[in-house]
Amino acid sequence: MQIDGEAQAGSDAFNIGAGSGGGMAGSGGGRGGNATYSQYMSYALGKILRENDETRNLAFRVQVRIWLTASGQISRVELDRSSGNAEVDAKVVAALRAHPAVDERPPASLAMPVRASLSGRRPS
Repeated sequence: MQIDGEAQAGSDAFNIGAGSGGGMAGSGGGRGGNATYSQYMSYALGKILRENDETRNLAFRVQVRIWLTASGQISRVELDRSSGNAEVDAKVVAALRAHPAVDERPPASLAMPVRASLSGRRPS
């Protein structure tokens, strides 16, 4: 993040002023942009598993590696750490593989594979 200008007393109700407007925030060119995309991926992968009939009611904790194309298509999914139940693991991986893409394209600086820790719990 870059702040443009020295802090100054301003003329608004909070006595805050602003610089020339040349600053920027969240350019997406580095780790900050990737961190935001990681948060999105956490949401998107959780949604995929919640909306899948085979995984919606499973209790599990797994780690996966996911490769995405530049357009956001899921091209490859591998299990990194098992839940301890091969049947559950297979259902989670199959659900992710069956989903064609995520809605947001990954930033060009994002290294593949994306590592994700996923968990599910039975609805109460």
